Amino acid sequence: MKMLPAFYDCLVEILPALYVCLVEMLAALYNCLVEILSALYDCLVGILPAAYDCLVEILAAVYDCLVGMLPALYDCLVGILPAVYDCLGEYYLLSMIA
Repeated sequence: MKMLPAFYDCLVEILPALYVCLVEMLAALYNCLVEILSALYDCLVGILPAAYDCLVEILAAVYDCLVGMLPALYDCLVGILPAVYDCLGEYYLLSMIA
């Protein structure tokens, strides 16, 4: 019975960090998709001398997208991991006592 309030407290600590993480990741993913679609559009509509140039442009957009998402992923993990660690530690201690 003592473990249920501890689990609730864990969720209260983790959920805000998880929400912030998801919002940041979705924003980064949206920006990523916009860049890729823009490059694809430019490739298909624009006058490029060869398909190679088109492929290089799309791959550059994908690379920029992935590199752009890394800071958001790092911030996400930095925000969530301490709360998860505290939660699991408290849950473990209560399970040892119970």
